[in-house]
Amino acid sequence: MKRKILALFLAIATAFAVISCSSGKKTENTVFTDYSVFKGKTVVTVGAGGTPDVVLRHVLAAKGIEINGEDETSTEKVTIDYANNSSEVIQKIKNGDADYAVLGEPAVTTVCGKTGKSVILDLQSAFKSVHSDVNFVQAGLFATNSVTAHTSFLNALANKLGENKKYVYDNKSTLKDLLAKHDSSLKNTDFTVELLDRCNIGMKKAGEVKADVTAFLNTVKEFNAQQIGGKLPENDFYYDYSAENSSVYGKTSFTIGVVDGAPSLSVANILDGFSFKDGETDVSVSVELVGGADAIRAGLTNVSGSFDMAIAPLNLASALYNAKPEKGIRLLSVNIFGCLYLLG
Repeated sequence: MKRKILALFLAIATAFAVISCSSGKKTENTVFTDYSVFKGKTVVTVGAGGTPDVVLRHVLAAKGIEINGEDETSTEKVTIDYANNSSEVIQKIKNGDADYAVLGEPAVTTVCGKTGKSVILDLQSAFKSVHSDVNFVQAGLFATNSVTAHTSFLNALANKLGENKKYVYDNKSTLKDLLAKHDSSLKNTDFTVELLDRCNIGMKKAGEVKADVTAFLNTVKEFNAQQIGGKLPENDFYYDYSAENSSVYGKTSFTIGVVDGAPSLSVANILDGFSFKDGETDVSVSVELVGGADAIRAGLTNVSGSFDMAIAPLNLASALYNAKPEKGIRLLSVNIFGCLYLLG
């Protein structure tokens, strides 16, 4: 029996995985057209209601493939099953309980190696085949009103993060040492160009990708509107980097909360900190890696919350924008352009 949909923010935590597989080959140009092969088959993924689950369901529906309900076993429909972690996925595949899998990097590398599965469907390309005028986006940097008045500082931070992708590629051989220094779960990962390509990190300011973000949030809204706070955010959700700067700081040290794992790569070049001088004011940024999106939410919204900014799923940013207007949540940029693959 399939597990029931998990609580909202557990689902959001799962959504943070960047989905990929280490098959030894690039798969960006994978072409897949025969979705009927999924009829009567079972696809397993980690986390009901997470981004992989939502996008998979969205694409299958757009391609005319129906999904079995909880107690259905129709061979004319596909069954989606859930696991708590990649070890369970491996076991389900080895036991013959699942035919296909959608997972998050770097866990998928292990699954491919231990099950013999390979990429058969590029879900990012599949999403674009449904939404031809947009690209898939997954997670980004957003901030509270403790920092958003300081446009000079945020422009400097954006410029720095704009250099991050080059930094990651240039330093791929020592990335695991940097991540070990911060006790990241990726500290034993050997990064290659192919693996970094699949992680699909980058940086585009929020205003540049508004159409992409809207398409993604609408997709999540169709599945569960509460995951984005019940409605799409207004235009002011997208940060205006040209707004007038305030050089009067209530605080000068800011913290970015980042879910440990692939998202940490999107801020690799500031893991050791970032400093900026705004007029006569010295401003600094530190990064804190956390275990899940619940910690991000608490760090941003609790009275004693420790985070001013966060790298988090776009649906969480939208949900907090709608639920906590007093926090003045603004999306600064998209930093993870999800790379979703289905293995079979």
